[in-house]
Amino acid sequence: MKFTVDRKIFYEMLKSMIKVVPVTSVINELMCFKLEANEDDGCVYLTANNLECAIQRKYKTNIEEGGSTLLRARQLFQIVERLGGENVTVSVSGKSPVHLQCGTTEYDLGCMDVKGFPETVIPFPDETVKITGLKRLYERTGFAVSTDKNSPVLCGLHLKADGKKVRMTACDTRRMSVAEAKREGTGDLDVILPKGNISNLVSAITYDDELEVGSCGTRVVFMKEGLLFSACRIPGTYIDTDKLLSSIKPVFVAKVDNENLKAHADRIADMAAMGERTSTVKMELTGSSIRLSTENEVSRGREEIDAVVIEHGGDMTFYYSPKEIKEMFKAVTGETIISVSDMGYLLAMDECTRYMASPKIKPAEVKLGSSTKKEKKKKPAEAA
Repeated sequence: MKFTVDRKIFYEMLKSMIKVVPVTSVINELMCFKLEANEDDGCVYLTANNLECAIQRKYKTNIEEGGSTLLRARQLFQIVERLGGENVTVSVSGKSPVHLQCGTTEYDLGCMDVKGFPETVIPFPDETVKITGLKRLYERTGFAVSTDKNSPVLCGLHLKADGKKVRMTACDTRRMSVAEAKREGTGDLDVILPKGNISNLVSAITYDDELEVGSCGTRVVFMKEGLLFSACRIPGTYIDTDKLLSSIKPVFVAKVDNENLKAHADRIADMAAMGERTSTVKMELTGSSIRLSTENEVSRGREEIDAVVIEHGGDMTFYYSPKEIKEMFKAVTGETIISVSDMGYLLAMDECTRYMASPKIKPAEVKLGSSTKKEKKKKPAEAA
């Protein structure tokens, strides 16, 4: 096998695939990239597989001799990352080490037989839908996926598309994030995918990439020019998010500047985490503003954010997790509408995202300068 490839392109291909490769595995071959040079179509194929998902990329280049081999993925990635030349020549003969040459730099790398590489399952679905903006949808929802293995459906992301929009949803029972993007096309899609698989995919695509997506048995396949990605789907039915969100009847509705709210909320949420035990964020809703505050044994803070109040059912106070308040701004951007129900369910909305957070019970009062740590009883000798 011998081929020459543009170093920058080769590096970007490896970088987009490295997350799929497991750091450790009882199957050594899974920690490798499979390299194939095909003389018939003049393409180099790179494959990574962790049994849950698989990715394959191809690049048309100058191939002098076809063949295939396995190389330690992270070793290859780190070497190519540090090379300074324009083109990398990869060659191997028989069972000898793989030879890499770039400018005046040369490396010999140990390799493995491709026969030990697990079969890569990337089926070709009969029907596909075209989706754009998957990377941005993931960034607005991925953080809200549940980690409770007793609810496997909620451990995944719900991807749904119809002729008008594509939607991604994540929920961990305490909060939920639903992001949508407009879509013009035919065909429907309704699948639940593990968060790790989608995270691996978005590392290999751009914000503007249009993907063809299709479901085939237990697999969902994502395709674009030079890229194939196959992921396992999670069986089951996802919660009805529309029904859940419509059940929240707001008694307070206000329009706020997202950046201003974020700056104030970040300060209060950070302060809430300064004590021995993370305190809650107190939210007071008035006829003209939203007040945020927190108090623990080491700090006390209060911020007030001007708001254009559209609906006000009377002054109310609720308490929220500082983490969930901070992560709200991963979901919503720009002009934001804040709605709160009489039970304290908080709904933040922008043009394409809805983020819901559940309230927490009112915490016990902790005075500034106090400590929740119990003082150890001194031994008799120490007391003397």
